[in-house]
Amino acid sequence: MTLISLVGEQPIPNLLPALYLKPSRLMLIHTDRTKKQAQNLKRFFKKKIQQGIHVETEEILIHNGYNITEISEKLRPLLNQYPNVVFNLTGGTKPMALAGYQLAQEKASPFFYLETEGKRSFLYKYQFHAPFALPNLDSPVELPELISIDDYLNAFLNNYQSTGFSQKEGGKFEKAVFDALKGKVDELQVGIKPTQVGSQIDIDLLVRIKNQVAVIEIKDK
Repeated sequence: MTLISLVGEQPIPNLLPALYLKPSRLMLIHTDRTKKQAQNLKRFFKKKIQQGIHVETEEILIHNGYNITEISEKLRPLLNQYPNVVFNLTGGTKPMALAGYQLAQEKASPFFYLETEGKRSFLYKYQFHAPFALPNLDSPVELPELISIDDYLNAFLNNYQSTGFSQKEGGKFEKAVFDALKGKVDELQVGIKPTQVGSQIDIDLLVRIKNQVAVIEIKDK
């Protein structure tokens, strides 16, 4: 399966469907504005090869994310080049999604849309019974747990360090909050320091429930 995925400002709507659908090929359609997100996703799946997840990734640049003609001309050859093409239309600009929908309809290729509701993530699948027909909607699938906090961070960052609880006085309060949440969520990480993004950026606590991750800043005053 070849998954054509429209890249937006947030990488998770690209990441979760790809991890669930397990395509052999992932085409990341991005603009200059979302090039970094596409590169992070490509690097993410390259690391996943070591864990037995083999997804060949390729970036395709759209110069104008609002030019439907340009977008269609870039994407149409992919449908002829690769068999079994499906679309993830969750990200990207609205004109990118519109161009993707039109091509999916033209080729009767399925497309997917990810919805996040509270702590739950649902993947909707639309299918055409014939070219240029209206799509039929399958029952949405609630996605199982697919990512860890490490996956989440790698989708956003080049790299990071885990420094643990603060060595200053506030570290005691951080540990108290950590202990209070432990066992009530699926995963916790403290003291996250992204690399190559400035020396002042620190994340006190990250909390994950299923596929949802929250950043918590802890202050004792």
